[in-house]
Amino acid sequence: MRICLLFCLLSFQSLADDELSYSGFGRVILGSVISEKDQLLGYKNALQLQNNSLLGLQLNYQATDALSFTSQFVADSQPAKSTLAWLYLNYQLSDTWQFKLGKLNTPFFHYSDVLDVGFAYSWVLPPDEVYASFFFQYFQGAQAEYTWLADEFDLQISAFAGKVDEDIQVGQSIYHAESDFFSGLIVNASHDNLTIRLSHTRGDYLVAETELTPLIDAFSQAAMLSPVYADIAKQLSVNGDVNFSQLSVSYDLLQFFWQFEWTKIKHNIDILTQANAYYLMAGYHYDKYTFHLTFSERTSEYQSEMKQAPLTSGNPQLDFIAQQYNVLSNQRPVSNARSLTLGVRYDVNYQVALKADIRLTQGQPNIGLPTMENTFDGSATLLLGGIEWVF
Repeated sequence: MRICLLFCLLSFQSLADDELSYSGFGRVILGSVISEKDQLLGYKNALQLQNNSLLGLQLNYQATDALSFTSQFVADSQPAKSTLAWLYLNYQLSDTWQFKLGKLNTPFFHYSDVLDVGFAYSWVLPPDEVYASFFFQYFQGAQAEYTWLADEFDLQISAFAGKVDEDIQVGQSIYHAESDFFSGLIVNASHDNLTIRLSHTRGDYLVAETELTPLIDAFSQAAMLSPVYADIAKQLSVNGDVNFSQLSVSYDLLQFFWQFEWTKIKHNIDILTQANAYYLMAGYHYDKYTFHLTFSERTSEYQSEMKQAPLTSGNPQLDFIAQQYNVLSNQRPVSNARSLTLGVRYDVNYQVALKADIRLTQGQPNIGLPTMENTFDGSATLLLGGIEWVF
């Protein structure tokens, strides 16, 4: 797949058509947990290259002055994450209005549009407490953008709606996520060196197959014996309405910069936690170097207690399954975590950057279902380094 991507790039280099243009990005990331027997963000106590390295190619075709087509392909070091990321039509109605239709990037976060383009931010990897991997990154739908440019104040308002049919990663597990309809609104305002972004997204959410599916099927079949089993099956299902809110504030001077981002997830899915997360970042530019320090934190809670299954059905197999469920329901993980990241970036030139981060994490950063094995003992130090480029 990566060979095909390179072949496409070399082929397009020979094109002289001004209507077709291309750009790209890539990164090679090395990482290792330097505290014994821990795993963090997929890294172990050994130097690893196979996580988070990627190569991307973006093609743009300008059909008319107003109409263009954009596609982006990402080849990831983990083949399951390689994908056709973007494929959409863009219509520039005027200087203030534009519309997009197709497969788009889901704009949850401040850095959503450039999440794979590490050259666009200072960290090697964004803080996982906020930028957790279980968010779906793409959707199929439409987006409308209104931009107002003034002498001292710029404003952009975006509204989007669509559906989701994508794989997501939760810890080391891959699940298929679906949403029949979700929508959102983004307000982005800037004045001089200050930028504020506020967004809200809501919609339905479904993960049909998980490790809990056998339990769900068993309780669904037992619902004819008692309605309580139907309620338990529903509690175990990852199926419900989700609301996501986000706020970011950044202030960038010539040498110093500060950035804050906050997110909140609310839903009616009993088996999953609701979460509040934020990071606060301070940095300093010196010549070609950027030094930064980030504190990030996530707190989580469940919306309600889960019902206990009765152990008196008279069916030994059903009572055994009910006993397993009662144990799981009492051991739902609360994923509270905090991290401190110290990093440095060196810009070799305007297209290549070298980065290094050291991250100390405490708490329970792994978000997952009660059946997922937890290999984190409450504290770990992760060392990350990489090279990022754009072309």
